[in-house]
Amino acid sequence: SHVHGALLLVGLQPGTPGVWRWDGVRPVATPPTGDGIDVLVAWRDASGQEREAPLASWAESTSDGATLDAAADPNGFCFAGSVMARQGGGEVYRADIDGTIVGLTAFGGETVAWRRMESPESGVKTPHWIAKASIPPAGTPVVVRLRAR
Repeated sequence: SHVHGALLLVGLQPGTPGVWRWDGVRPVATPPTGDGIDVLVAWRDASGQEREAPLASWAESTSDGATLDAAADPNGFCFAGSVMARQGGGEVYRADIDGTIVGLTAFGGETVAWRRMESPESGVKTPHWIAKASIPPAGTPVVVRLRAR
């Protein structure tokens, strides 16, 4: 909710998170909407130099090794805005509960969402995008930067 508020303060307009619905035969995707956002990650490499990269460059295709940012439509991420959900007799900001501030797949409550819908279920579709082997080692502190387009 704090990230949502900050994005409103810089003038971005939220849309809606992506959702999956069952049409009786198969899952049907409704992509997220909202103003465009660049999602970047920053970290220090082994020599202590700060590096920065688009988050989508950390995902690569299992078929040809292309990165998600290179294969993406030009819209990439958007300010989907999450949703309010009922919990404990009141309403809460769903991303606060789920912890889904930035999502590469749609679970329906992301504040910032990837516009292209990919099923989060490997039983529905074999995963096509995986974490790149060359990203910083596990445990490396990173800073996530959101920039209005």
